[in-house]
Amino acid sequence: GGFGDQLKWLQATLATAAALRTAGKVSWIFVAGHRPVYSRASANADGTPSGSATALQTAVEALFVQYGVDIYFCGHEHSVEVSWPVYNNTAVQSYNQPPYPVYVVTGAAGCDEGHTSYDSAPQTSWNRFTDGTNYGLSVMNIQDANTLTWTFRRATDGATLDTFTLTRK
Repeated sequence: GGFGDQLKWLQATLATAAALRTAGKVSWIFVAGHRPVYSRASANADGTPSGSATALQTAVEALFVQYGVDIYFCGHEHSVEVSWPVYNNTAVQSYNQPPYPVYVVTGAAGCDEGHTSYDSAPQTSWNRFTDGTNYGLSVMNIQDANTLTWTFRRATDGATLDTFTLTRK
């Protein structure tokens, strides 16, 4: 709870972005935040969010679907996690014109606290990729109005450790 004016601002901003998309002035809608909505590190055994992720999911997830958010990027966890398109803990296992946002935790740039441990984290139906052992960087290449590719590269050698291509209608 308790998001108040921030939630009003988010809804107004997303409504503007969706209107600009409808008018053909923007193609993609991204949201960036600090804490994850979906993370194995903050999930219950059944895959539902726990802790602060529960409040965040309750506050923003329906807005993201309503206004057509393509990807939510966040950090907080010192790792990388990539979801399938997901809403209300239900995933669609395709990045081809998905009806729901993709959630990307991209917090693996480095930290003196070390990586997030996933030793006791549950496996979930909405998580496609997790890396809690490598530092690295995320690269997003927007090919055109309907296609983008996201890639996670390891810092030590630039090797691609994960990639997905998202398409829109």
